[in-house]
Amino acid sequence: MSIKKSFALEVPRITANVEEINELNRKTIWLEVTGAAFLMQDNPNYYQHLKSSRFQGETKESKQIDKDLNRTFAGDRSFSRLQLKEILISYSIRNPNVGYCQGLNFIVALLLSYGFSEEEAFWIFVQIIEKYLPYEYFTSMSGVVLDQKIFDYLFRIKMPKLCKLFWIFVQIIEKYLPYEYFTSMSGVVLDQKIFDYLFRIKMPKLCKYMEKLGVESGFFTVQWFICM
Repeated sequence: MSIKKSFALEVPRITANVEEINELNRKTIWLEVTGAAFLMQDNPNYYQHLKSSRFQGETKESKQIDKDLNRTFAGDRSFSRLQLKEILISYSIRNPNVGYCQGLNFIVALLLSYGFSEEEAFWIFVQIIEKYLPYEYFTSMSGVVLDQKIFDYLFRIKMPKLCKLFWIFVQIIEKYLPYEYFTSMSGVVLDQKIFDYLFRIKMPKLCKYMEKLGVESGFFTVQWFICM
């Protein structure tokens, strides 16, 4: 029985009660909806060929991938980092225009952690990058702009209170702080004076003790204000 026919038999039972969808059904749906199942059928030896044909020495991509392996969901043992490495290197060979960039490792790691096999995860990843993301996503800043718009939308919907505070903060920065605050050290000097005033008012005992020791607050606050 073909994958398509077997999936067709699964659909009525799945849609009859969404709560009964288990991990096996979910994986089948993902493979079908993304088109990865059909790519696997049409290219049965393609992934293994990529793995066997790759350059055995180090490349720019493989060096960066090796660095990122242990940074990818550090401590998470729900996926194989060897499989993660194999998929990322294989894809960098398949699509040299994209190659490898930080962030792709987390997408593949999630797919592996959901229980997809190495080859299944590879083909779903191929579809995500090549089918659902436009070519301009990787060749210009349009990808960053798109991500920012999605983030802004989710930020407003999921965290409305924090979003409101954020925009109040933006208004304070843009409306009430002078341009020179950001283009010279005058902003740091102003922050330091305000801090010293509040320090004397709110924590007088500690302030007097530091004055007695000859320790100025600027020793530990200036770097904070520069970062701000």
